Formats: sequence, structure tokens, C-alpha cells
Amino acid sequence: KSKVKAKREGKYEITVNLIAWQHDTNYTNSVSDIITFNQDLLAIPIDSSYTYSLIAKYLIIALLLGIVTWLSTIYGKKAVVALRKWLTPPN
Repeated sequence: KSKVKAKREGKYEITVNLIAWQHDTNYTNSVSDIITFNQDLLAIPIDSSYTYSLIAKYLIIALLLGIVTWLSTIYGKKAVVALRKWLTPPN
């Protein structure tokens, strides 16, 4: 697993050399691949798990904002009633 961060859009060739150390034997492997980044510096094609996590993040944010708005209207009404009662001068 590795993380790649590009500074500009375009195609980049990445080569990795691996050595697996074992008793009596060492295994080596070399892999090369080309990664393409778009204008937003996201790898193309965009992974479906990234898309799903982005959708989930915005749905959770919208849900939390809705809950906060709903709770603030309920408790806001109660707070206004209590504030009016507290600010009413005695008879």
C-alpha cells in the first residue's frame, strides 16, 4: 500500500522494486505502472470506493445540519418563551 500525491495533472510512471527476505531464499519483484491525474489531481479512473465515501460524507453532513436545525427550532421556541417570562416585570 502506498500513497501518491501529484503536484500537476498528467501521466506519471511509477516503478517499484520489492525484495521479500526469507530463510535461505530472497524473492525479488519489479512492477511498473502509469497513473493519470486529472485537473483536480485525482487518479483516473476514480475508484468507486472514493466516490461512495464522498457521497456518504456529504449525506452525513446534510443529515447533521438537518438535525441541528430541527433541534434549534424546537429548543429555540422554548428558550423564547422562558426568556419572555424572565424579562416580564413583576406586577
